[in-house]
Amino acid sequence: MSVTLSVTQHITFTVGNEVKTYGSLTTPVSVTLTTGLVHETRAVVADNYGVETLWTTGDGNLDTFEFLWFLSDADVFLELRTDMGTAEYAILPVQANVPFILVGDDAAGTIVSRLDGAQLIEDTDWAQIDRITVCRNVADALGDATVHLVLGA
Repeated sequence: MSVTLSVTQHITFTVGNEVKTYGSLTTPVSVTLTTGLVHETRAVVADNYGVETLWTTGDGNLDTFEFLWFLSDADVFLELRTDMGTAEYAILPVQANVPFILVGDDAAGTIVSRLDGAQLIEDTDWAQIDRITVCRNVADALGDATVHLVLGA
């Protein structure tokens, strides 16, 4: 059974005196998930260097994913991890209230090759992403972060 996700995306910015707009607030982009599996996780990440695991292989019956959508109400680091004998991971800074999206056939397996050279990737024996964690990595007394992760395959 396939499932279709509808994602609305829009950006507006000004360069000099010229306003540029891309995407649409009203016309979504469709992403078809071949297996129809969707896994959603919500978590609260503590302000004082808190870390939460959002997904590991098998959660929600997903061993891999084709779609990742992530949102946080505070600045956080999203960690895409794999373990091929030596733990390896890419750390991606995500700004508060700015969605982070990965889309692609077997995104969990192919995205890692595109991340080669990202911060803190050791060696080159990256395989498929097998867990996703999020880290607050600050103690700024601004409060905890509420995060949302949606994966689909």
